[in-house]
Amino acid sequence: MTLHINKAIRELKTKLTSATDVRDRITILSKLLQEYLFVSESEGARDYADELLSLSRHVRNKKNEIAALIFLGSLDQNNGSYERALNYYSEALSIARLREDTHDILHALNCIGSIYFMLDRYDKVLK
Repeated sequence: MTLHINKAIRELKTKLTSATDVRDRITILSKLLQEYLFVSESEGARDYADELLSLSRHVRNKKNEIAALIFLGSLDQNNGSYERALNYYSEALSIARLREDTHDILHALNCIGSIYFMLDRYDKVLK
């Protein structure tokens, strides 16, 4: 399984180097970050997430902007940078609420809740 995922990451990185269209890059970056999630590898992933966030904002693609923010939050959460993670998750939540996107609202709330749960801040989980 890991070999297949690493191959997918390599192939997506190759595609990314030749992709010039912004929308193509967003699609490839989204797929690449999904693969990184499967292998729980963060080295290099932050750069791709930052690019996805920047490009998504540039073309006003809110769905992928939310995805990038949640991915960045996950990276920080995994590294113990809980405040930064909460900031990313909260920003994703705000955008999701503006879009009235139930799936993304629940995803962001789940991420926020998991941090508060890990920190034994149960009072915050319920708010």
